[in-house]
Amino acid sequence: MTPLDQHHDRAETVPTHAASSSLLRHLKNKVIAPGSRSRQIQTGPLKGLRMRLDLRHQTQVYLGLYERELHPWLALLGRNALTAIDVGAADGAYSLYFLKRTAAQSVYSFEPDAVVRERFRLNLRLNGVNDDEQRIRLFDATAGSGQTGNSVALDSLYGSISWPCLVKVDVEGAEVDVLSGAIRLLRHGGSSWIIETHSAELERDCIRLLAERGLTIMVVSPAWWRFAVPEARPIAHNRWLIAYDKGALTPR
Repeated sequence: MTPLDQHHDRAETVPTHAASSSLLRHLKNKVIAPGSRSRQIQTGPLKGLRMRLDLRHQTQVYLGLYERELHPWLALLGRNALTAIDVGAADGAYSLYFLKRTAAQSVYSFEPDAVVRERFRLNLRLNGVNDDEQRIRLFDATAGSGQTGNSVALDSLYGSISWPCLVKVDVEGAEVDVLSGAIRLLRHGGSSWIIETHSAELERDCIRLLAERGLTIMVVSPAWWRFAVPEARPIAHNRWLIAYDKGALTPR
C-alpha cells in the first residue's frame, strides 16, 4: 500500500508530551556525553550516511526516527524527481537525501543562518559532496516572495528546473510567503511539495493556495506512537502538508 492509499487528514491537534519529553531528556543527559561528532545514521532514508550530531539533542536523527512520518512520502515523491528544492535546509539532512538517495540532477538548498550553513557544508563533506559542485547550489538567503533584500523567490529558479520537481519547506511560520513566490512552480504540472505548517491558520492558508493550483493535498499528523518517542515541538499545531500533481509521480 502506498501513501496515496492511506488516510492522513485527521483533525486532532498534536499533544505537547511535555512530561515525557522532560523525562527522556533527563535520562539521555545522564548516559550520553555532551558534544557533537561524526556519526553514521542507523536506519531510515539516510541509513549509512554520516552527519555531525550531538546525541543529547539529535538522537532521533541518528536512529532514523526524526520526522519518520514523512519517510514514505520522501520515497514516493522523490522517486522520479529530477530537481529538488530544500527550503529551510538547516544542517542538510533532506538535502543529503536528495543528493544521495534520488536521481535529482539539481538540488537547490536555502539556509540563511551562517552558523547552520557551516554545519550543512560539513555534513556534505562527510558524505563526499562539496557545496560548489554543479549538482547542488546553496543559497545564503531565505526563500520567499522575493520582495526583500535577503529573500529569493522560488520562481526565479523556474528556467533552471527539470521536471518533476520536489520542494520541501520548513520555514517556521513563513510558509505562505514561500508559496507566494512560487506561483509559476505551482502552476506547472509536475511539482510536489512537503510543507511543515506551524499553526492552524497557516495550514488553512497553505491548503487554499495549493488547492487553487489544482494540487492533490494530504495532511500528515504526528504518528500515534509519538507519545512514547516525542519530538521537541514547541507548538501544539505542527503538522505537514503533502501536495502533488499527478505529473510529479510520472517520469518524463
